[in-house]
Amino acid sequence: MSTHRNRVKMTVSGTPGTGTITLSAASSGYQSFAAAYGANATVDILIEEGTAWEVARDCTYTNSGTTVTRGTFEASSTGSAVSFTSAAVVSEILTATKGGYSETALKGFTPGGRLTLESGVPVSTTDQ
Repeated sequence: MSTHRNRVKMTVSGTPGTGTITLSAASSGYQSFAAAYGANATVDILIEEGTAWEVARDCTYTNSGTTVTRGTFEASSTGSAVSFTSAAVVSEILTATKGGYSETALKGFTPGGRLTLESGVPVSTTDQ
């Protein structure tokens, strides 16, 4: 697993609409996909522009062309693919589907216990 998770955030070049995104520069304080991976990679991304956002899983980052091809649509502020402009920003995000990382991490914090999540209430653990 990359040690650069959640540290990749880039501006967009051109107008991607709902298709492939051409990346421009890393945002201040963040890395580019090229710096984090140095080669082609499969990533989960968050695309944001103003109040519009979209999450896509299993996106393909192409190092040689500095593009991200949207993978599986997961969610958005509109309920469908969002048409973005050059004002959009693309970030890598950690999702539960990446290698079971979240499940593994939670098991490490709750051995022999269970997790309970209720609306508006923080996650708590109880022993079984």
